[in-house]
Amino acid sequence: TEGDADNGALIYQDACGQCHQLNPGLNKKGPQLMNLYGANAAELEDYTYSEGLAASGWVWDAKTLDTYIADAEKAMPDSKMLSDPMPDSKERADVIAYLSTLRAPVPTVDETK
Repeated sequence: TEGDADNGALIYQDACGQCHQLNPGLNKKGPQLMNLYGANAAELEDYTYSEGLAASGWVWDAKTLDTYIADAEKAMPDSKMLSDPMPDSKERADVIAYLSTLRAPVPTVDETK
């Protein structure tokens, strides 16, 4: 992504942190966002998504995140994300760059047991 991840972390804290956690398995009003970038939309089993998002077939990449963060209600009319639109494309790019850095190990199934 083209943004500044460090600045994106600051914007995230202010604009996103009240509703989104960064800890797998811990959701607030919105789903946790660790490992979000590159993931299929609405894939967490422990969060209830809007029907539209669940049926969207979206993959969270720079393009879909940019559209959604710009104005979630316009991008997905039945969106549960009731945030204010983020019209500044530089701010969105920075947040997306930050989201792309959020990686935690994904548990794997040990098939030897």
